[in-house]
Amino acid sequence: MTQIVTAFFTTVGVPTTGLSPTIRIRRLDTDALVVTDDAMVDVGDGFYDYEFALFDSSLEYVIRADGTSSLEGADRYKSGTLDGQITQIHSSTAGHIEISDDGLTIELFDDDDNLLRTLTRSTDGKSRTFS
Repeated sequence: MTQIVTAFFTTVGVPTTGLSPTIRIRRLDTDALVVTDDAMVDVGDGFYDYEFALFDSSLEYVIRADGTSSLEGADRYKSGTLDGQITQIHSSTAGHIEISDDGLTIELFDDDDNLLRTLTRSTDGKSRTFS
């Protein structure tokens, strides 16, 4: 089953497009690296996707996305977990992640708690909206 993994990259809090990020995915039960520096796809507004074709919902994974050396400090790397229940990619930008049977919603806020962006994706990964 294919699982879409999404990472959000910023430069000093501003969504960053035009990157060529890579992703590493490691199984937690064996520590085996199952994805090694594969390319992610720019889907707009700082969001980047990776189609994880080897995903097994009975396993747990850890993820590290690298936004490349053009980003500095906390902006460069994003990390998270992936299993049959939840996907999280952590960012230094304040945000809210909600995962339900209907899909995934990510809300990103600035330092003054103003809503910057919202990403909504259906559970099958085939529909998404940005606002």
